[in-house]
Amino acid sequence: FLPPGSYLDAIQLGPKELARRMNEIIADSDKYHDFFRWRNHYKYGESYPAEEVCKLCKMLNDEEEVSKVTVWNDFGSWWNGKRYKHNCMRHWLLRGF
Repeated sequence: FLPPGSYLDAIQLGPKELARRMNEIIADSDKYHDFFRWRNHYKYGESYPAEEVCKLCKMLNDEEEVSKVTVWNDFGSWWNGKRYKHNCMRHWLLRGF
């Protein structure tokens, strides 16, 4: 989940190349500051509690859960529950449709 150009991929580079690149970057202030340019385009913040992300990851890696299939004929009603028809009708009435 990291922006491009904000990190070195240690697994891809391997220990020797990683050390060489780190020394090169530390010695060149322009290259060093390039790793922080992402802050001009992205903002860091936790949008979801880590617990929820962990729960999603666990579910996605659970073969039994992932293999379940459910078909909903009326997705809007399922997603919004009982309030769906009320909200939908109110929305259309307010807009004049």
